[in-house]
Amino acid sequence: MEAAQRKVEDAVNKMLTEVDSSHLRKVQGQAFKCCASCCDDTRSSMEVRQNCIGKCMEPVANSQDILAAELSNFQSRIERCVMDCHDQMRDRGEDTKKPSAKMSAGFDACVASCAETHIKLLPSITKKIQAQLAKF
Repeated sequence: MEAAQRKVEDAVNKMLTEVDSSHLRKVQGQAFKCCASCCDDTRSSMEVRQNCIGKCMEPVANSQDILAAELSNFQSRIERCVMDCHDQMRDRGEDTKKPSAKMSAGFDACVASCAETHIKLLPSITKKIQAQLAKF
């Protein structure tokens, strides 16, 4: 089970690196340049400057919200799959509180299958995230 978890974490980290380099850094860079321009007008009030900076940072916050929502959805899907594995073991009449070696192996195989299935979803999730981030 730990190996499956590690594989999923590595795949998600790879996806995050791709999304970061393809979209997030650009959005952040534009936001920081925008924020800097807010400070160029020395005659504007502190409130105007703060409003300007807040508006500049909206795309970054929206990007983070999109990414967080997709990651949360992905995690929920994996959790449901693992719970299904647990249910399968229980449905077979196995004592899930005192698992046998056979049950543990079956559960681990089921979890590994969940990991593989969900890792295969990451390219489409990545494209979906990138399409949403391209709007910023």
